[in-house]
Amino acid sequence: MKTSEGTSVFPRERLLGFAVNDTRLDQVVSWAGAQRGRSKTAVIAVINANKLWLARRDPKLAEFLHTADLVLPEWAAAWGVWITCGRKISPIYGIEFAKTFIATAATAGLRPFFLGGTPETADRLQAALAERYPQLNPAGFHHGFFSQAEESKLIEKINASNADILFTGMGSPLQELWLAANRARLTVPVAIGVGGSFDVIAGLKEDTPPWIRGTGMEWLYRLILDPRRYFRRYLVINPWFLWEILRARLRDG
Repeated sequence: MKTSEGTSVFPRERLLGFAVNDTRLDQVVSWAGAQRGRSKTAVIAVINANKLWLARRDPKLAEFLHTADLVLPEWAAAWGVWITCGRKISPIYGIEFAKTFIATAATAGLRPFFLGGTPETADRLQAALAERYPQLNPAGFHHGFFSQAEESKLIEKINASNADILFTGMGSPLQELWLAANRARLTVPVAIGVGGSFDVIAGLKEDTPPWIRGTGMEWLYRLILDPRRYFRRYLVINPWFLWEILRARLRDG
């Protein structure tokens, strides 16, 4: 399997067999904006404990992470690099990137396309962005509930929109697998999966409060608010991740 192991633009570290880029949010936003006019899609992946768990069990997701141009570490991944490699790198959250890029796009004339969520989410997102960033000129919106028969026309719509970036909000691993399957058909310069960010930006769900953001305890906050949804993800996957990090630390010494 041919892999790019991340782009050479930013330094790379290793985490449980995957490349993770060492960069800052402002640098990634600047880099993404600078891809304007590119006809081959550069993919940004966001990696965390859950995605590593899924990648261990899904070769297609693992290949997507290996071949992404940039791999951004959320808090757990950044912590894992510190423990296993002794390197402190900055965590970058998918929603944090999306919010910052949108604010930048509003003043820089960049045009994002938003794909994912329910029809209600897409409508509410469009309304929320129009109110918050009246100068933003989005390339388009489309919900994530489309059939395989509709996919070709949707990709044509995205390509014809002259978007500068494609945000996919379908949840993992669906959004990554969709990008992997359709990357060669897309002409948008940059694409990134941002999970449930659309619901938060649209005001349908609350984001984690500032006092807990960046502490590594966001998972506990989400678990308390919605235990049925997050029980397996955090009480099964988090111990698995801790064990894998410990094993890697002991093995590599």
